[in-house]
Amino acid sequence: MLKLQGVFERIVPLLGALLLLTPLVSQKVLAQDKRGNTSRDLLRLSEAQTVRRAAPAQPQDLAVTPMRPPVRGDKVLVDAVAAGDIADLKAELDALGMEPAAAYGRIYSGWLPLSAINKLEGLKSLKYARPAYRSSHVGLTTSGGDPALRADLARDEFEVDGSRVIIGVLSDTYDDAGIPLATNADDDIASGDVPPDVIVLDDTGGPGIDEGRAMMQHIYDVAPGAGLSFHTAFNGQADFALGIQELAGCPPGSGAGCVPSPNPADVIVDDIIYPAEPMFQDGIIAQAVDVVVAAGKAYFSSAGNAARRGAAR
Repeated sequence: MLKLQGVFERIVPLLGALLLLTPLVSQKVLAQDKRGNTSRDLLRLSEAQTVRRAAPAQPQDLAVTPMRPPVRGDKVLVDAVAAGDIADLKAELDALGMEPAAAYGRIYSGWLPLSAINKLEGLKSLKYARPAYRSSHVGLTTSGGDPALRADLARDEFEVDGSRVIIGVLSDTYDDAGIPLATNADDDIASGDVPPDVIVLDDTGGPGIDEGRAMMQHIYDVAPGAGLSFHTAFNGQADFALGIQELAGCPPGSGAGCVPSPNPADVIVDDIIYPAEPMFQDGIIAQAVDVVVAAGKAYFSSAGNAARRGAAR
């Protein structure tokens, strides 16, 4: 009992000191976290670019976070949230050289020159801008999806092969790989791994790894009679949302600027995630899915299984 009393006598003063220091620490943290309407990652990216220009002999690593910022040449892909009217934000960001870009709801996504990052702080139309981090759920092994789903048995038993069904695919790229691959789209068509009449609405998300075409290879194995269409999902959240609705033929409720596919998809699949998508409410991508589902389309998204490399879902 006496030993416990001695422990308490030592702990109580420490707790009191911590309580007194807490307001001071909180104020310091808040002061450090006031970074305006531009994310810390974008500002660090701008700083790294300045260092690269000042000392080209000592290039700096632009990967300022565990997930590499989406940089293409001298531009970075950003998702910008409007403080008010999206048209005002669009006009100001376009003037800074952001292109190509897409708007959906209050989000404007596109490729912004690195040199323009420091000018974002002066935009009254901008509530917040951050890099449009994105990732595909690509695995390391080839799937045996056809026999695992028993699709081969279903084709024989029920005489179905996907005919009269259009399947839309959203991923990084279809035929714009930034790394050497064993085949390109022409090779896959020649070998019969994808059909020759794939409708490509937008393949400007590269350089990627052509995960979209890999998805189509699996789909073509399971449903060889189905038509296939593709739209990149790698140009920011706003473009992803519009791409969903464009593949579906721009049903009622679609975003402004939606350009319908000539053959609207009946089924749409994606394997892309944007970490900034809200987890506890529907963001613009989920809202875009709601629109196409309400129009009678079926939508499937890869849930992913990052195990110890990702947050619990």
